[in-house]
Amino acid sequence: KGHNSNGMPVDLLNDFREGYSLGDVNNDKKIDAKDASEILVYYSKMSTGGEGGFTGEQKTAANVNGDSMIDAKDASLILTYYSYTSTGGTGSLEWFLSPKG
Repeated sequence: KGHNSNGMPVDLLNDFREGYSLGDVNNDKKIDAKDASEILVYYSKMSTGGEGGFTGEQKTAANVNGDSMIDAKDASLILTYYSYTSTGGTGSLEWFLSPKG
């Protein structure tokens, strides 16, 4: 196991299946507040002992910061990225999360 130049675990990046991309939890081809909200609902359910309800692909897409936990930090990163794209930003989420982003 290694990390790419952005610090993301390579095995995490390789887990994506057709259709899902990092941050796009609901697979609607947009990374926005809906994705962040789904992550917060998942986190809330898991924090109270419930089942989160995400598929493996959704878990991979939701783990935005690559720390193997799906939590409010991931949702916050998505909201920050959504703000960036809503104000004209055009970089990918991976670029945005990189040190140069």
